[in-house]
Amino acid sequence: MVRMTALEALEWRYDGAPPAGALMAAVGGRIGGDAVAVAAIHQHEAHLCRVGLSRRRGRLSALQASGDAWLLRLGAALAWHRAAALAA
Repeated sequence: MVRMTALEALEWRYDGAPPAGALMAAVGGRIGGDAVAVAAIHQHEAHLCRVGLSRRRGRLSALQASGDAWLLRLGAALAWHRAAALAA
């Protein structure tokens, strides 16, 4: 049986940014927003996106990669998490 953390569950549930209340509850219920914890979450998610991008790209030819929807989605998620980590 695979167990997911609260943060992983949020990542699976929402395509974009999860609601702030749900994110704070997953981080540990910190009221007022712990900027360091939020930045760490985004850095971790960006790392997972980079790993996913490299694995997916390694399995595809150059022609297949040019129109691959998963690569586009992972690239967009990586850009979003990088920007969010810097903004936190």
